[in-house]
Amino acid sequence: MQPSAFPVSPAETPFGVSTAAPIPSDVPGSGVPLPPPGVGLPPASVASRVRRRSRRRSSALWFPILCGIALVAGVGWLWMPRADISGNRTAEFVTQDSLPPKLVPASLADVKPAVRATVLQRFAVDSEWLRSSHAEVEFSGTNDGLMIRVAAGRDTSFVRFRIDQGLREWYDANGRELDAEHKSELGQALTEFFEAWDVAIRNQTGVEQFMRFRDTVALSGCVYGLGYNVSARIDGRLYPCVYEDDSAVYFLLPRATKSFQVVGFHANGDASDFPGEYNVTLKAASPSAG
Repeated sequence: MQPSAFPVSPAETPFGVSTAAPIPSDVPGSGVPLPPPGVGLPPASVASRVRRRSRRRSSALWFPILCGIALVAGVGWLWMPRADISGNRTAEFVTQDSLPPKLVPASLADVKPAVRATVLQRFAVDSEWLRSSHAEVEFSGTNDGLMIRVAAGRDTSFVRFRIDQGLREWYDANGRELDAEHKSELGQALTEFFEAWDVAIRNQTGVEQFMRFRDTVALSGCVYGLGYNVSARIDGRLYPCVYEDDSAVYFLLPRATKSFQVVGFHANGDASDFPGEYNVTLKAASPSAG
């Protein structure tokens, strides 16, 4: 039992003894005579009795009405259509070795206009490639920003996972928050990119750890909020989404892949806000497999 909020000390009233004032009785000197036997208190007026009965009836009527509203709301919630973002799906290999380039707006970078112009001019004259067995990425410059081209590596092929109705509904419901988070992360990475290359240009050197910008700027710049939040998983290894258009998200997967999962993880391996999970089977072998 919990202690009382108002404890009583042993010196105060013992258990079972009331400290309430005695009920008035017809005792000499009490000043409050009781009515004689058989005489009751004056009857309440008819109007007051009617008001009391009306209040009781109103309370009795409201209770079932409120219960009915709660029941209807509960049933409606249970039957409310929900986005189908799990289960079995199919995907297909893409025959192209590269996808159309995408522009990453330079305005996302929080740098001075002079820094922005210097770096974009350098990449307009001389593009840079980052190559690995997984992906090849080209950075080139325009007046508006970085132009990014993603190509398959020597061991991978593009896989297209189409955005079906259920996935579209989930993205439409959450897209504003997902896009805002993605834009913020991309802006921070792009700022670091411009600052690093501004120093390299002034010092006539290269950029240390340039490869880190492959995922944070190039691949992130080729997706939107949905692609930013999903990855493919094969035998416990994650492959980030590398491209997104209005109809599908794309992954670069090993050419021998026959099945994979689409799960909620960012490119850096952190869990994302996507709560679904698809088990995906590829329709045909990779055109480059062999």
